[in-house]
Amino acid sequence: MKKTNKFTPKDLDPAVLDQVLQSLSDYYISKRRLKVHETTLGKGGFGTVKLAELWPNVWIQFGGTPTTVAVKELRTENHDGVPLRTAARLAREIKVWASCNHENILEFTGYYLSKDFKKAYLVSPYMTNGNIKEYLSREAPSQEQRLEL
Repeated sequence: MKKTNKFTPKDLDPAVLDQVLQSLSDYYISKRRLKVHETTLGKGGFGTVKLAELWPNVWIQFGGTPTTVAVKELRTENHDGVPLRTAARLAREIKVWASCNHENILEFTGYYLSKDFKKAYLVSPYMTNGNIKEYLSREAPSQEQRLEL
């Protein structure tokens, strides 16, 4: 299958995008529930991953304890100033990630998208040992231990 990064006019149709985002509404996380820290965990071509806290839905009324999560903040400045491109990219990534069910793939927690499409976050569990590359570098497990991973 050929991978393409091009957007079709259909991807940028606000009505189509709204329909796709509605189908993903179970994963939506309100901005009020996220506290994104300045701590950068990693950077990539499409965004920066930061440490954050995710508060439970009921914290507003009853209090609660936040969960430490990782938040990928999608870059928006390299998309010809078209916020719909960011939203379309986000929707595509959510659909793929949310459909993955494998022990070696982090579970998808949710997303936040501002109404103007200029802020987009993907939320996942925070892994205290970092990514696999960092873990292998730091722990230097034997070849046998590596195969068990």
